[in-house]
Amino acid sequence: MSGVDSQKAQNLLKSKFAAQAGSSAQVVLRADSGTFSTGSDHAQLAATVAAIKALPHVVAVSDSLSTKAPEATIALVNLSYNETSKQLGKSAYTALQAAAAPAVHSGLQVEYGGDLPTAAAGNSLPPTELIGIVAAMIILLMAFGSVIAMGLPLITALFGLGTGITAITFLAAFVSIPSIATTIATMIGLGVGIDYSLFIITRHRQGLHKGPHRR
Repeated sequence: MSGVDSQKAQNLLKSKFAAQAGSSAQVVLRADSGTFSTGSDHAQLAATVAAIKALPHVVAVSDSLSTKAPEATIALVNLSYNETSKQLGKSAYTALQAAAAPAVHSGLQVEYGGDLPTAAAGNSLPPTELIGIVAAMIILLMAFGSVIAMGLPLITALFGLGTGITAITFLAAFVSIPSIATTIATMIGLGVGIDYSLFIITRHRQGLHKGPHRR
């Protein structure tokens, strides 16, 4: 968003420190047996770091063993890209996983973190929203007393949510939209589709209780 301080800082990074202006990622490797000092685990770590350095748009790579005792069983590899997660797309994360695949096949545990992996997995509903949907199903079923009546508000909410996120994704190809927009759309979509259905049924039952000629 133009004019805000965070965007000004991003522009300054691009002009003065290009290597820190793009996306970032972390790769954590854990040796179940032995350490990274010598042997096959050491060789796999070195090969993984070399493969990551060769990835497109990677401008800096560092690993924790450069400053930590080599007897460690956990290694952290930090890497920086010269482009943002949006510009890189999911293919960059797929390439990162492919670079660490030999380490996984050798028996090392490999996990990912940072901007790039988070952005690559950002299109799916987070666990909190999924828990909210399950809770809403239980509440609506208790309020309506019918599976069909319970499912209709959920279907409506999810349809509206899918339409809204699709529209945001389409507009993001032409204009700048904050990444938090999808989170807000999820909150509003589920809120309107589920909470208002409870509001409507409550008012309807109040009307039935008062009768058609009472206010």
